Order: sequence, then C-alpha cells, then structure tokens
Amino acid sequence: MRGKKRLNRKPSVPGLRLEGGAAAPVASRPPRLRHIRHDESAQPDLFSEPLPTEDTVSAPLNARTRLLPEEAPMAFVDLRRLGAPRADDHLYLMTDAPTAHSLRDDGLPIDDRKPLMFLDRVALFSLIEETAQQEVTGENALPIIMRIRKSLIETWLEADPDEMRRLGGACYLLTGNAEPS
Repeated sequence: MRGKKRLNRKPSVPGLRLEGGAAAPVASRPPRLRHIRHDESAQPDLFSEPLPTEDTVSAPLNARTRLLPEEAPMAFVDLRRLGAPRADDHLYLMTDAPTAHSLRDDGLPIDDRKPLMFLDRVALFSLIEETAQQEVTGENALPIIMRIRKSLIETWLEADPDEMRRLGGACYLLTGNAEPS
C-alpha cells in the first residue's frame, strides 16, 4: 500500500458531508406529539340550542328599532308659518296629537311593517289639501305637522314611489331598508 495514496473524496456540494460512513449525520426522529385532552364542556352542543324563529333570521344583527329623540329631534310646525310649497332640507310628518307627542318624547320607531311616512314640503301641501276636503270629527282629528332635518334620518328612509305619484312630491317611509345611493 505504499504506492497507493489515499483518496480524499470531496463532496460535490461544498459544506455537505458525504452520505454514509462515520461522518454522516444521524437521522433525527420527528418530535413526539403529545395528546392534549380537551375539556368536554368547552364546546357547546350545537344541536341542543332552539331553532331560530322567523324574526331572528330575517332581522340583521345590528338592526335598529328606534331613533332616540336626541338623534332625530322632531319639531312642531305651525301651519300658518309654513309658507309656500317650495323645496327645503326638511321632511314633514302629519299625524294626530297623541302620536305626535309620543314621537317627540320617545323617538321615531323604525319598522318596515308599519313605517312612518315623511314628505317633502310639496307633497305635504298636497296631503293637507286632501285632508281638508275630508270631514274632520273628534278632538284628535285635526292633524299635527312635525318636521325633521332630512340628513338626520335619510340612512333609514326608503322612497315610496306610489305616494310620490299620488301627491306629486317626494315621499319616504322610515323602514330602515334604505337603498345605497
């Protein structure tokens, strides 16, 4: 063996050792997974809950049912000071006296089944003319006119095209189902 030189093999990729032999790294085992016990009471039984009713399914989670008087202040309007039927930035509501006081004190209900109807000034004069032709009886039969700034409630208003055609002005229902414009 004198004439034979020992060959040192170099790896083809620098920094990596040759496979096999004493210099090869020992293959490591993947870490052993520990079984974690879950508390049975941490996850509720989904089938034990009662089924949702029709009201809870159709109503959005953030649905408002009322606008507070501080959010949407209503003011009484004197018919003699109303002036000519021209456009302005207010909407008007015509109702009876007990309802008017309730709306002013308790706020506006947002209800798509029985919505309040708000009118612009032009439609209000048409409605006043219609009600003046009807026979008025009883102490609460005289209508009360209230007004509110349109910008305070327009996100909850829905246009009412049937009443617009009938009264000749803009009419809105306070339903909470406003279409984005």
